[in-house]
Amino acid sequence: MSFSWGLSLRRLLRRLLLNGRDIRYVKNDPVRCRVKCKGLGGECLWMAFASKVEKSGYVTLKTLKSKHTCGRNYGGRLASSNWIAKKITNNLSRGEDMKLGTVIQTIQDKYMANISVWKAYWARRKAREVVHEKAVQQYGRIRDYCVEVLRANPGLTLKQKLDRPCPTIQPRFVRMYMCLDDVKKGFLAVCRPIIGLDGCHLKGDYGQQLLVAVGRDPNDNYFSLAVATLEAETKDSWAWFLELLLQDIGDFTNKKWVFMSDQQKARY
Repeated sequence: MSFSWGLSLRRLLRRLLLNGRDIRYVKNDPVRCRVKCKGLGGECLWMAFASKVEKSGYVTLKTLKSKHTCGRNYGGRLASSNWIAKKITNNLSRGEDMKLGTVIQTIQDKYMANISVWKAYWARRKAREVVHEKAVQQYGRIRDYCVEVLRANPGLTLKQKLDRPCPTIQPRFVRMYMCLDDVKKGFLAVCRPIIGLDGCHLKGDYGQQLLVAVGRDPNDNYFSLAVATLEAETKDSWAWFLELLLQDIGDFTNKKWVFMSDQQKARY
């Protein structure tokens, strides 16, 4: 029996994992590989030996004792984070909320393997990069995103702030503010002159924060007004956000506004 070296090992490990087995490498080098079942106490008779065919990219399976004499092992050592990421990519692409506990339970139910929280974390992170692309690539497409949003929403207020210390360095994203025109008109027409302000941390590698301004509609429900993504929740960032917000809804010369916030330093 001849097959590709890398492909044969992947298929072998996958089949062992699905059957609740664990193996150890007795010998593993570029030309030969011998594996045995660890079993309970190392007494299992299952064993496979394969060697590379001379002047070829294939290997030959020379020895295979296919019957196990041990019980099942659900340790999950053979389940790498890359392998797990491939198994949960479809779940993420369907919009499922894959919490770490959900990832662990999915692998347990489908493949009878117990994995650690740390391995589940890295697997979910790699799967998200496959589905949503890496964060760096997403930031590189912000300009295209802004152009499309402006095209689909006439009257939209969209402001960006970039950092470019010198012409030889690519611009770095710092802040972005957004307020939809229809939302602004609806707020000015029917909502009370009370605006709530708050911020929260964004989960990601770059530690940014999200600021939001909300009002109250006649049904006493929350009415989202404007949002901003920025580097940190500071006095300067709050001032930048509120100045743009007042430009949208009008300053104090036209109407009195009441702001509610947990930031004591923000006074308008």
